[in-house]
Amino acid sequence: MACKISDFMHPDWIIPSLTSSTKEAVLHEISNHLHNCVPSIDTNDLFARLVEREKKASTGADQGLAIPHATVTSTDKLIVTVARSKSGIDFGALDNMPSSLFFAIVNPVNKQAGEVSYLQAISAICRLMRSASIREKLIAAERAEDIFKILLDEESSKLGA
Repeated sequence: MACKISDFMHPDWIIPSLTSSTKEAVLHEISNHLHNCVPSIDTNDLFARLVEREKKASTGADQGLAIPHATVTSTDKLIVTVARSKSGIDFGALDNMPSSLFFAIVNPVNKQAGEVSYLQAISAICRLMRSASIREKLIAAERAEDIFKILLDEESSKLGA
């Protein structure tokens, strides 16, 4: 069964316009935003784990994509959010280009057998983001709801409803 990242997202969790301009600030903004949307998420713990993960190796991919991720105890389900910077942010990407689309994944420590793993979610995100046209649509979208709908539509066309 294919992983649909939209199953682990909510439009309210999306940040359509980041105010941050540095890698660390982006991670902090995402952590704060997720805590505001999902109060069980511990802002400080998520931020620390995201930073810790980035110290191991950058989660900046290429083509304007970054996939920061962390495993935490403050959630019992996989959470995926999208944050966007129209100007792009240096995230240490493989192609040395600024990242504009950030798919942050919050992974629960206690995952049940058969549940989607964060690695499956990363793989699904990478498959979706191969398309230049979807990346362009996501960058051009105005609102969180528009970003969510673009992802839903793309998954439906690729995976079936």
